[in-house]
Amino acid sequence: MSHAQLTVRGMEHMRATLEGGVTAVRDCGGKEYIEFAIIAPIRDADNRVTHYLAIKDDITEKKRLGQELDRHRHHLEEIVRLRTRELDEAREQFRVLAENAADVVLMTTDGDVTWVSPTITTLFGWLEEQVIGRKLVDFIHPEDTAR
Repeated sequence: MSHAQLTVRGMEHMRATLEGGVTAVRDCGGKEYIEFAIIAPIRDADNRVTHYLAIKDDITEKKRLGQELDRHRHHLEEIVRLRTRELDEAREQFRVLAENAADVVLMTTDGDVTWVSPTITTLFGWLEEQVIGRKLVDFIHPEDTAR
């Protein structure tokens, strides 16, 4: 397309494309689509713009998929927030129950004691620090571990 043939709308479109690279356009049938374009001026020996070179790509489907992914991501983030809140509430309920239990309650990870209820001191005279970090089997009589 020559510089002289550009319409006002074409110039506006080109300016928007040069500034942002992504624009909403209509094809000759009136259907709107989103395109990514790179437009570069072609100059003559006197450095005057004589033509423009445009490389364009219809990115309508890419944009739609990106928006759909964003909706799914936001939905999943909300689910994670809700589940995290529920987990925090369940942990607090467990903590209150375990700390007020008449029996000793232990939590382990891979056989290591990670938490113990305060009744460990009342029933056995052990401090929590003496139990946490040790293996659970350390507290089981050897004859009982062989079973």
